[in-house]
Amino acid sequence: MAELLTELLSRKITHRRISHEESHMFWEKLGLNSDYAAMLTAMEAKIADGYEESIAKSSSVIVGKTQLKDYLTANKGLWVRS
Repeated sequence: MAELLTELLSRKITHRRISHEESHMFWEKLGLNSDYAAMLTAMEAKIADGYEESIAKSSSVIVGKTQLKDYLTANKGLWVRS
């Protein structure tokens, strides 16, 4: 996704994985309590392990046909500073 955003926004976008501890501290620095930060960190870990992808690939789930590049292009303003 970083490469796609780099291309779309014409500026270098990078991605760096952070540890669970860094994630937890990040959420707490935003003002969330420790329990909520822990829940969000656990959710991020499940997503990183493919949880959402397994749901999307289920035969009982209807998934749209919009490509990520199309979505990012249509919503470019969300990632551009005014």
